[in-house]
Amino acid sequence: MKRLLAICILFLMGATVFSQNWLSTNYPKAVLEKIIPAPKQYTPIPAAKDVFWKNTIPLVMRNEYITMGEKYLGAKWEKFPDALFAEYKTNGNRSNYENKNFELRRQLSYLVMAEIMEHQGRFMKDILRGLHYFIEEPWWGIPAHYPVAKPERSRQVVDLFNAETANLIVWTTYMLQDELEGTEKGICRKINKEIDRRILTPALNTNYSWKTSVNNWNTWICANWLSCVLFCESDRQKQIEAIAQILKCLDIFMDGYPEDGGCDEGVQYWDRAMGALYECFQLLAFASDGQITLPDSEKIKAMGAFIYKMYVGNGYYVNFADCHSKNLPNINILYPLGVALNDKAMRQHAAFIAKQYDYTRHPLRLFQQSGNFPTVSRELCFLHLMESFKKEQPQEAQVPFSWLSEREIFCARNNNDLFVAAKGGHNNESHNHNDVGSFIVYANNAPLLIDLGNDTYTAKTFSKERYTLMNTRSAYHNVPLINGQEQQAGRTFQCTQTKVVEKTKSRRFSLDIAKAYPPAAQVQSWLRSIELSEKGIFFTEDYSLVSNTIPIELIFMTPVKPQLSITGKISFVLDNHQYDLRYPDGKIEAKVENIDISKSAMKNAWNTTTLYKIRLTVKSKKRKNKVSYSIIPSN
Repeated sequence: MKRLLAICILFLMGATVFSQNWLSTNYPKAVLEKIIPAPKQYTPIPAAKDVFWKNTIPLVMRNEYITMGEKYLGAKWEKFPDALFAEYKTNGNRSNYENKNFELRRQLSYLVMAEIMEHQGRFMKDILRGLHYFIEEPWWGIPAHYPVAKPERSRQVVDLFNAETANLIVWTTYMLQDELEGTEKGICRKINKEIDRRILTPALNTNYSWKTSVNNWNTWICANWLSCVLFCESDRQKQIEAIAQILKCLDIFMDGYPEDGGCDEGVQYWDRAMGALYECFQLLAFASDGQITLPDSEKIKAMGAFIYKMYVGNGYYVNFADCHSKNLPNINILYPLGVALNDKAMRQHAAFIAKQYDYTRHPLRLFQQSGNFPTVSRELCFLHLMESFKKEQPQEAQVPFSWLSEREIFCARNNNDLFVAAKGGHNNESHNHNDVGSFIVYANNAPLLIDLGNDTYTAKTFSKERYTLMNTRSAYHNVPLINGQEQQAGRTFQCTQTKVVEKTKSRRFSLDIAKAYPPAAQVQSWLRSIELSEKGIFFTEDYSLVSNTIPIELIFMTPVKPQLSITGKISFVLDNHQYDLRYPDGKIEAKVENIDISKSAMKNAWNTTTLYKIRLTVKSKKRKNKVSYSIIPSN
């Protein structure tokens, strides 16, 4: 534990100023040759046989891992029919295969954690059966990332999930190498051959697009690839070349991020974007005995802080783009990163989450709640920090105000428990929704006006049909329909004139969203203003049109049933508190449309099978007009 904590503290001491190509410049191959251990000599943490685990991890925690592993004793390792893999190509369904695929990875994870915590050999037979299953599985990834409808052993493509599976396997063989070889001599050599064939060789020799991307694919794959290189690559020249390539990938990722640290993929992907970037540095710090550390940079600190700056409360996060509203960050990366960045708010938020789920007594509740299986490598490294983690003061992170000037995300809360977030930007962001100028509102940490968020991924999700989906269209976001037109996708569909004004008792965000609409919208300018004060949230739509042939509609999406009993006011009741959407009576007509989401994954996010689409239709035919409305707690 002391070694890992010392390495984490070293991150705080990196005095080198961050610059372009920082890693490649500071750690060229000649330097890597000196500081990276020779092949097969990488020992980041104690193996399972070390007394550390029994001496350090409380018995109550170890017992829970053991109990979960026991549920998989004797479980089947069932091969998938080709037809299941082919469903993505035939009918667009990707969930059926993915659910079964992920469950088998979860099965091995729990067996491995149980054996490490108990270390009596009781789980070894099942672990070996699992490893043999993976040796025989044609490809470790998922159908959505594969070029043909049937997986082929001869066609190895490096995607997120075959890299993730490889990471699980190499950490298994590292932690249990003596035990595996003692049970079946030569099994580790077989596994190393598979890692080389499936990951090391193709990743080193193929110019995959993810190597030059600034999204989660880059860092997510690099973290897993790096583990494979450090544990399994036996050729020194290939080892150094692979690490050099990984450093270049990470440079591209860091250089491409804005200075405000905003993740345009949303909170849901932060864990495998910034979180995985830190994971790479953690692995490199282990390998170099702390000589490679995170750069001392305000940008890197901002990239970390993004996760809690977007936190609303009660488990809700700002969920623009393909992001769920309810998120449960993995504290096994959140806390170590908080230590590395000396970010007290991040560390305390991790402790707050742990307290909510009683992590130090029941560590698996977090993973069961989120639906994830524990990434064994992250969990084991985190457990090394358990003594310091238990001393951390739990504190829910609720930042009063955040403004990400480059991603153009505005978040503010007042003392009356109203929270508003709004975005500018453009409609070509990663995991984009057509939502320039959209906003969300929470009251007492409960959703009032919402972004629908993510739905189950299908073949349509990342195809030319993406913007036929309800949750990506601007017609189902809190933005206007102008002359009957929705916003369009593309970099040119953007906002202008973004401005933020922060005062003692109020905060105001404004932008012009006219350019987010196609020419058919006939809009010259549309200045939207959102101001939060202690009294409520006040909105103004100030627009100028070339023509006004189809009545303007202001759209609001909500999971709370609206009450339209009084003209000029729409009421919402949340936890016995009433909030009113007030608009000018006589100038606007209000209607509500029920949206059935009973067959959508969104029903789980909003705890309902029905959402409501409010349409405020502006009666005026004026080409230049100003409309004001507000959300105010009812007296």
